[in-house]
Amino acid sequence: ISFYGEAFGEPTIPSEVEIGLLLRSPNAHGSTNRSFSINLGNRSYSSNDLYLRDSFTTSVVARNIFYK
Repeated sequence: ISFYGEAFGEPTIPSEVEIGLLLRSPNAHGSTNRSFSINLGNRSYSSNDLYLRDSFTTSVVARNIFYK
């Protein structure tokens, strides 16, 4: 998880969140190993097996962080 914030002339308050999700199939598929390598955020992941994998990444901005 990475946090980013922007403020001009004031302390930085995190207002954006980046979310990375890596999914793996529940069962092995086929008979040939698949090579997979990805960087999600500040982590890297690699594998060479029979599982299928897919990744999703999104960024969201926190709303109403200035209201108390």
